[in-house]
Parts: sequence; structure tokens; C-alpha cells
Amino acid sequence: MRLFRFSKSKAILACLLFCGLCLSLLAGCGPAEPAQNSEGGETMPESTVESAEPSEPEEDRPVVFRMAVASDVHMSSASDETAGRLRKLFSSAYAYAESQDYAKLDAAVFVGDVTNYGQASEWNAFLSVSEQARRDETTQIAVMGNHEYYNGKKAVYTSVVNPETNIHKVVNGFHLIALSPDGDNEYNAETLAFLKEALEEAANDGPDKPIFVFQHHHIRNTVYVSAEWSADDSAKLDAILKNYPQVIDFSGHSHAPINHPTSIYQKDYTCVGTGTLAYFELLSGMTGGTIPSDAGQAAQYWIVEVADNGKTTLLPYNILTDDFFRTPSTLDGDAQLVYTVSPSAGKEGFKYTLEQRKAASDKPFFPSGSELILSDIYEQGVTLTFPQAGDGDCIYSYRAECVSADGQKVVFSRYAPFYIEPLADTVACDVSGCKPGTDYTVYVYPVDCYGNEGEPLTGSFRTDDAKASVYVTKVPVRFEGTCANFDHLTELTQSDRTPAYGGAPNGDVFAGDWASAAKSTGGRAQLKESGGYLDSPCLEVWALLSQNQGLYLFPNERNRFSTQFKDPQYLRVWADFTDVEFRKANFGLVAPDNCLYTTDEKDYTPNLYFWYLPEGGTEWIRCKHGEDGCFGTEQGSSVHGLKGWFAFPLSDFGYRTGTGSGSPRVTGSFPGSEIAGIYLFWDYDKTVPGQYDQKTFRLDEFQLVNDYTVFEEYKGENG
Repeated sequence: MRLFRFSKSKAILACLLFCGLCLSLLAGCGPAEPAQNSEGGETMPESTVESAEPSEPEEDRPVVFRMAVASDVHMSSASDETAGRLRKLFSSAYAYAESQDYAKLDAAVFVGDVTNYGQASEWNAFLSVSEQARRDETTQIAVMGNHEYYNGKKAVYTSVVNPETNIHKVVNGFHLIALSPDGDNEYNAETLAFLKEALEEAANDGPDKPIFVFQHHHIRNTVYVSAEWSADDSAKLDAILKNYPQVIDFSGHSHAPINHPTSIYQKDYTCVGTGTLAYFELLSGMTGGTIPSDAGQAAQYWIVEVADNGKTTLLPYNILTDDFFRTPSTLDGDAQLVYTVSPSAGKEGFKYTLEQRKAASDKPFFPSGSELILSDIYEQGVTLTFPQAGDGDCIYSYRAECVSADGQKVVFSRYAPFYIEPLADTVACDVSGCKPGTDYTVYVYPVDCYGNEGEPLTGSFRTDDAKASVYVTKVPVRFEGTCANFDHLTELTQSDRTPAYGGAPNGDVFAGDWASAAKSTGGRAQLKESGGYLDSPCLEVWALLSQNQGLYLFPNERNRFSTQFKDPQYLRVWADFTDVEFRKANFGLVAPDNCLYTTDEKDYTPNLYFWYLPEGGTEWIRCKHGEDGCFGTEQGSSVHGLKGWFAFPLSDFGYRTGTGSGSPRVTGSFPGSEIAGIYLFWDYDKTVPGQYDQKTFRLDEFQLVNDYTVFEEYKGENG
């Protein structure tokens, strides 16, 4: 483990990735504007930047306080993956402390979503692991997040963790103020009053000392992803905190990587995003949704040190590499990422304001001689491979445009994997949604963390001609495109595993954990002799508890459900939701390589619609998925009491991270015209605890069709 710190401003050798050319950069200066080359890439900027006037070096002062800060552990048991990461958090923090003159870890603070559901067993698992790993010298604080309200709520927290949900402690002379939300996303008047009183007391203790504040939800429009994941009461919190420029406020909730440059933000005080020990989630706007395919490689926290003059140093640590984060700049070599805040300087000393950094940012660029490689061309798209772009701040994403001769434009965006260390040399991404048998010109633009866009790489390709496809079914069906109905079955065999998460299905239907191959005791699905479309046999589904559930329906030799379809554009399903209400729910499909695609992967995608035709009705009603790609009360898209047909565009089904056994087109929509299964995620509404537990809903007539408004009678031969 590396235990030495290096300042970004002292790095003098920056190696531009993939081109083998080096540039000697003067301290504190960004690269000159790159020149464009004939291939669409850019040449190395020449080292003609004049040196800035050297500043007087700050005298190193002795450290007198140190703490670790993390959030979003999402722990279920003492044996799960995040438990191991939690143990490593403590061991790495202690190892670092022991390498320093000041050898203590005074505090460890966990900023909400410590558990998955807030259950007593989960809290006990967290406390057991942390107590075994934590030394007596370290004060531990853990507050609630929104996940603690799923099942346990305050009653479990106050009985198992702490009788007080809001905490104010003075540790080695420094004030730590930690707030729990009052519900899923609220901070009530009592909590705000507690914050005011604690801040006043802390400020009176010394104006040059930092005041550390912790709450689970970001304050809106501060740190990275806070524009989308934030407290409903952000304005009220901000109105209080803005009076104290010495405040350093830590928040989580978003799962945003802490090495993104805007994970620290200054305006009236300092805000810091705390990352996650579970999985990454990033800002919306990418084609595949907010959760990247490598999201599980997330285990990070902050080491925070205070010197005797109040100067505070923030060091982001990567548990998976067992090292401090390097800067995400591709021009900084191996420089360590370090932030410093001087409370005694007030707002005049702020150096991490968005305006300052954006004004000083450069444009990203592809290295000289870069080539765009096009491969795996098929009827609807292509795979693009290109070198990682260079940028002085952080190469954040890539935008691809495929433009046909007749003006059709397919736009695709994906994150650059800046959050994974070391940064990969090349990027590969899949573009889908093109027309078969069509010529396209493609442009790939690099984009940095401040939205600056560089010159593109270009190429051209022609998609394969469309393959003829004829729908054939082996069982009696009413309509073209039917995958499954239940008219011919007398029983359903239960599977205890799913192929999406690595298991081979051994039955017709799986009802269990939504994000693994584990069969839970909560989910249930059975054949019902009536109650489906036109009162036919159907699938009856329910859950014993209000917990996340996954349902899979598998075509196999026994049930003879169809797997291939003619130019499918929609999943159409008949459903009866008369007696249930969901918090969140969404449909999806399993591809032949067992990759799972759902609307849940298209978070914050605008115009994410589905359609509903009431039973006996003649007009389809357009409905909208919520911000999380789901329908349900939490999404502002209730389906309670609805009975009839539902239709979902396959273009809105994005790849679920961590699923499949093949080589998925992980950034595109559902590919092709063949399926291996049908998926449903559901979680009952929890507004009234237990209100819908064991209440059933019914599903029937699963179909993949080209036009959801057309019910074409099947006229083929049934085998």
C-alpha cells in the first residue's frame, strides 16, 4: 500500500496515454490547446507554456485529528461483499495512520444507507463487523439514510444503533454534527433546529476550526450527481449551512465516484460527496442508463486530516487498489488526488468553486495518430473501439453520432471509465438502433467533466441486410408474436435459479431475489385456472413481504413457449393490477446470452413511455416511467386498479450490469429478435406497511410485436 502523498501541482512529467509521447508540464499550468491532425485526432501540445510565478510554499503543520468518512455500505450480512470492504476500510485507515507522525484514527463516520433495508439483522451485522475492526481510539458515528426507512425505520435504529437519530459529538476538539433524515427524503423542523444549535455551538468554539456536518442526501446542485440525487429539503439545509463558511459537509445517496473533480464543491461552504462501498451510479444522459457495466468495482472512502492551524486535507482512498486515488487527469501521470481547505481563510480561500475550475479547464483530445476501429457490424449497429482521450481535468464520457445518407442520426453516449483505476488504454462501446442495409458515417467526440467537447474521430460502415424472420409457435395462440400464454399448461415447474446471474434454469418460472440467482422465500408464482385474458388460465404472482422481488418466465422444451419473433419492437403483456400497488416495478427481457435488459437501466431518460389499453377499451393511454425507469407510486406512475394490456418499447430496455454469460452489447438496447426469458421486477408500495403483502396480481399473454396497437390473429400451423 502506498502511504506517501504527492501534490498534483508538483507533478512535472505527464505521460499522454496510448501515443508514447511525453510532455514536460510546468507546475500549475494546463496544456496548450491541442492542434488537430488529418485523422481527426490531435497532436501533442508543445511545451511552450510560460511558467507561472512560483508561490510561497505552505509550511507543513502537524496533524492533530484524523477521521474516515464513508456512506452507502448497503450491508445485508457479515459475510457479504460489502462486509469485506468495510473491514478493509478500517485496516487501510489504521495502516495509513501508523505510517504518519500522528498515528491515530480519531473517528469513523458512516453517512447513511449503511444497510439495504434497515432491518435489525443488517444493523447488527454492520455493528459486529465494525466493532471487530475498530480500535478503542476511534469514535464511530452511523446515521440513517433512505434505505433505513424501507423496513426498519427509526424504531430499529434507535433500539439497535443509537437512541438519538441526530448526533453532535466533539472528538479531540473538533465538532462532528450528523443528521438522519425524517422519512425517506425529508429533514423536519426539529432536525433543522438541532443543526442550527449545534452549528452555533461549534462556531463559538473557534472560528478557524473546520466544522464537520454529515447527512445522507446531497444538497441540490452542489457536488457531482446532486442535481438528480438530493434532499427534498435542500434549500432549508443550505439556508442554515451557508452562514458558516468553515463547514465541510459530507453527503452520500448518489453512489457517485469520489474521484470525479466536482465531488468537492465550494460556494458558501464546502460540500463533499462520500461515494459508496457497494456500486457506482453516475449522472444521467448516457445511452445505457446511470449504472455502468463495471459499477460493482466501487469501494471508496475519505481520509480527512486536520492540522493544528485548522487546515484540512481530504484524501480519497480506493479500497480495491489498496491505495489513494490518483487524479483522473490523463496528463498528471501518477499524481495523487488531494484537496485542501483552510477554514481560517473563509470564502476568499475557496479554490474548488465550479466557476473557477470550469474557466480554467481545457478541451479533451484524442492522441495524435488515433484510429477509430469498427467491428462486429450487424443489422442494427456496430462496435466502436478507440484510444482513451487526453484531458487535463477528467475525461468523462464519449458521444458517438452515426449519420446515414438520408439524414437518420443515431446518437450514443457512454461514460469514460475514469472511476476505475488504472484507467484503461482503450474504450469499446456498442451502438445499436441503426437501419439494416444502410451506410453510416460515425463521429466519436470526447467530453470532459465540465462538458467541454473535443474534435471527433471519424469512420464509416454499412449495416448488414435484415434477415428474414417468420414467427412460428408450437402451442395454440390467439395472436401473432405470442411468446407465452398458459392455456395449454396444467402445472408450472418452479426454478430455483436464473441464467441472468449465472444459474441454469430448472423450471418454467422463478420468483426470488431481484438481483441474484438466489430463490427467496418471499416471491411466489403459480398457475391459476382462470382470471387471465378473457378469463383464461394465467400466471398468479404475489410476495409475502414488501421486498424487492424478481420474476422470470423461461421458454423451454416442456412449456414450448416461443423464443424467436418477427421484427419485435414492443413487449405487450396482459395484466390485472386491481388489488395491488407497487413502489417500483418494471418489465424486461433476457437475451440468448442470458444478459438481462430492463427499463430500470434507463434512469433519468426523458420520454420513457409505456402504453395501457383498459380491458374492453378501444384507445391506448400513454403512461410515463418515473426517473428510475420504473412505474409505481415512488415514480409518480401508479398502476393500482389497472386491468388490460400494457406495451413497453424494446428500445427502452437497457443492459443490467453484471448479468449474462456472453459478450453483451452492454450499452445498447435489447438486441435482435430472440429471447431466453421474460422478466419482471416488483416491490409493493410501503406507504402503509404490509398493506399489499400477499396480495396477488395476474399476468397473461406475453407477446413480442412490431406494432402494439395491432392484434393480428395467428394463422400459422400450431405444432
